[in-house]
Amino acid sequence: MKHGVMVLALGLFAAGIGWSQADQFRSLGFRVESVGTRDEQPEYRLTGPDGLAIRAITIGPLTEDHIEGLLRLQEIRQSLSNLQLTSASLVFGSGRVDAVLVPSSYVIEGRDFAPLLPAGMFFRYDGAVFFDFRLLIENIAVRINAQFIGLGSLEDRLMRAVRDPLAYIQSQDPTALSQRITIQSERLDELIAEVETLRVGQVYLASRRLFGRYHVVDPSAVDVIVAAKTDDRSLSVAAALALVEGMTIEARHVRAIFALYFNEFDTR
Repeated sequence: MKHGVMVLALGLFAAGIGWSQADQFRSLGFRVESVGTRDEQPEYRLTGPDGLAIRAITIGPLTEDHIEGLLRLQEIRQSLSNLQLTSASLVFGSGRVDAVLVPSSYVIEGRDFAPLLPAGMFFRYDGAVFFDFRLLIENIAVRINAQFIGLGSLEDRLMRAVRDPLAYIQSQDPTALSQRITIQSERLDELIAEVETLRVGQVYLASRRLFGRYHVVDPSAVDVIVAAKTDDRSLSVAAALALVEGMTIEARHVRAIFALYFNEFDTR
């Protein structure tokens, strides 16, 4: 049945090449509430078939790869029956679809993970589905990232991380400085600087000079943007901001990240 739905949706899309993108979204069951622009890119405010508020930014025309990615992400979301969402953001980029899901409730084995996901959950479709987001556990930001191969594997990672965050960090990166991490909140800025500098190097040293203390710009937002821009060099400032909606970061910070890490300068 799922395969049949995908074939039908792709057929509707192919038949509507001349349609507007709003019509293409409608053909897939979305209600278009408004159409605008953000950083010169089309921005759609949608309501999903289940009533979920969705913001979508399209960079160029929608393609069959985009529609297939959207359907694949919808399948995964439906498989997460214990995940209740407040909102979602989508960016349709160069051959890929990025999604940020903001949970209101996500209960696994009796524990609600939503409070541990202040920045939401980032998923990417690029021929396959990948996830990359942070759990904030007792002032420790634990990165959860891998290819999505099944619901069980994802939730197993989440449970292992919440049970013993330091052991999880060590298991994912043997060179991490997990043995030096404590849960003392007064040292959180210092610890984030230490771990993040180890991972991404000079960009954090430079961003510290530009941004000031690390709490000014959410380190998770920097991680998400650097990863997305590495995969898609055409990523715009608006699309990058859509991926980290709700995090503490501004357009000027994104432009600085582009300059520092990718030698891409925008003087506007």
